[in-house]
Amino acid sequence: MKKFTLFLFVVGSCNAIHASSFMSDFVNTVKSSVSIVRDDIRDSFFSSPPVQRQPLNRPIQEPSLDRPIQEQPLDHPIQEQRLEHPIQRSSLAHLQKFGWIAEQPYVVAENNRNNDFSVNLAREMYGMSKEDCKRKRAAISEKMKQVFYDPDQAQEEGIPFNTHRMWITSRDKPSEAPVERLKIYLESLKKLKADGWAHHFWCMKKNEIPETMKILQSSEVPVIVHELEEIFPKMNTKFVFDAYYEDRQFCIASDVARQAVIYLYGGIYSDLGTNFSIDMAPLLKAYDYIFWYNGMYLDQTFFGYKKHDPIAKKFLDNLSTLYKMPQNIKALTKEQNWGAQIWGSGAQFMALFDVFSTPQDRFLLVPEGPESLIQINHAQSWQGTGASGNKTLEQSKLDVINLLPPTV
Repeated sequence: MKKFTLFLFVVGSCNAIHASSFMSDFVNTVKSSVSIVRDDIRDSFFSSPPVQRQPLNRPIQEPSLDRPIQEQPLDHPIQEQRLEHPIQRSSLAHLQKFGWIAEQPYVVAENNRNNDFSVNLAREMYGMSKEDCKRKRAAISEKMKQVFYDPDQAQEEGIPFNTHRMWITSRDKPSEAPVERLKIYLESLKKLKADGWAHHFWCMKKNEIPETMKILQSSEVPVIVHELEEIFPKMNTKFVFDAYYEDRQFCIASDVARQAVIYLYGGIYSDLGTNFSIDMAPLLKAYDYIFWYNGMYLDQTFFGYKKHDPIAKKFLDNLSTLYKMPQNIKALTKEQNWGAQIWGSGAQFMALFDVFSTPQDRFLLVPEGPESLIQINHAQSWQGTGASGNKTLEQSKLDVINLLPPTV
């Protein structure tokens, strides 16, 4: 108001001043007054308390440009749906038709050779009771289901995106891999579309199976072919593999080699005739172990885990030191008709999982079938059928329980 009064006084006095002088002084006075008014308004604005500029009870009056006011997280209806329907909030939600796999129980099956061996091994070698094994498997089942329905189940480091297949045949009369199973194999790889997949095929000698090599080289999806001698220097079970191979038990030799491959490289192994229903990538991100399971026991037909897994190391270490086992442990192999071969099967893994798995470990146990994640066209070469020349367990007299490594 003082500036305004001053302005009137100047105007009222203009009759005593020359016109040109008046206009000059008038303009200068107006400029000065406007500048003073502007400065006072600015000082008044920036010295005002924040509460006068931004009422606390109306925070949404200033919506962020990068988050429209319509997307208020506190009122979004999907928050309520997540509480009622856990699977809808999971990144595995698109796999919900396979939820029944995660909900199946992992149990100690009665009157089953593999379960009997695993429970007895856990008791005799590690002091774990049958009831302890049952509780551990119940916990594994619960964790499997929890991970499937958890929206944050992906891990920083899951199972590597590697697939491994294997074909082992006689050295003196090598046979080609069955064409129909090779076709299943190559078609299954087309289902794995996520970035980062690498596909590996293992054999004894490439030049011994030229027709198989031609089919693999013509694949739409690139396949890396390896000879097993690449990993022989790293295999502490090499002498066990050699014993089975020389005895023409190619299937059991393959059981030993496939575990060494997955331990060294990580990924999933599948028998040659295995087909995938979907891209397995989300499941490999979510779980630490994936194993074939028929409701009674685990098997190595289809399995996977991370590189250098500690439980897999125990599996291989046990298999390479059978000759050192105490007599009560060696005696377990006489209680079932597989003999010492059972040490190279999923039965040993069942015992090791019972003993050494932790509450943080994540298992996915997968049955085969048309409604499942995998379907398998079994060659049944372990029964001595087909052109591979495989010797059956009943035909073999090999005793690996007392087999010594070359350095002993």
